[in-house]
Amino acid sequence: MKNTMKIVNQVYKTNDYSIFNTIKGNRPLNRLHKKRLMESMTIQHLQSPIIVNKNMDIIDGQHRFESQKELNLPVYCIMMDDYGIKETHRLNSNSSDWKTSDFMEAYALQGLKDYIIYKEFYKDYGFGHQDCLNMLTGTIKDRNIYTIFKTGNFKVTNHKDAIEIAEKIAMIAEYYDGYKRRGFVQAMQLAFNNPDYNHAKLLQKLKYKSTELVDCTNYRQYCYLLEDIYNYKTKLSDKIRLI
Repeated sequence: MKNTMKIVNQVYKTNDYSIFNTIKGNRPLNRLHKKRLMESMTIQHLQSPIIVNKNMDIIDGQHRFESQKELNLPVYCIMMDDYGIKETHRLNSNSSDWKTSDFMEAYALQGLKDYIIYKEFYKDYGFGHQDCLNMLTGTIKDRNIYTIFKTGNFKVTNHKDAIEIAEKIAMIAEYYDGYKRRGFVQAMQLAFNNPDYNHAKLLQKLKYKSTELVDCTNYRQYCYLLEDIYNYKTKLSDKIRLI
């Protein structure tokens, strides 16, 4: 087996932590993740090299580095000269360690306008990432949107309408505390896409029908529920269907 392998990169070892740099656009440190790594390293410090570039920027392994530094343990590293922040994100795009918020913070820190807008919208309205992505792109169930978001190619195409949708959904908070549930948000988006839907009418009905607005398991159930509430005591010509 050894005859089929060749040496590609060398592993370096050092206790000089000052030679390493954090890279702008990487995710913020997760204190819990670092704590768990330190606990593991205290039991046994395994050789798990971090990846750096020619400037000694840490491309992958910042939590390992910070843990080793705090414990005064040697740092093992592999140098990939031309790697940068794009490679950092790509290395972590399929990792469960990187969450949607990590990519949001990282790309916003890089100054990408669409991610700055996204972060502001996410912080202002507090909906889940899937719903924020949907609202800001004018979609409802786009399976590829997470992949696009992780690569740094996300574009806001529906900002003004997204704000209007978020504001209207937030009006329901006084009648239903589950208004941020994904299925409910999706059902409301379908309602807004219906040209016959009148939001003021739904709010009026909720004043005396709010107890009927309960948690559902998916957007279809929410659609049927909203239809029942909206269409209550409404003449046939004015009734709506959401799905």
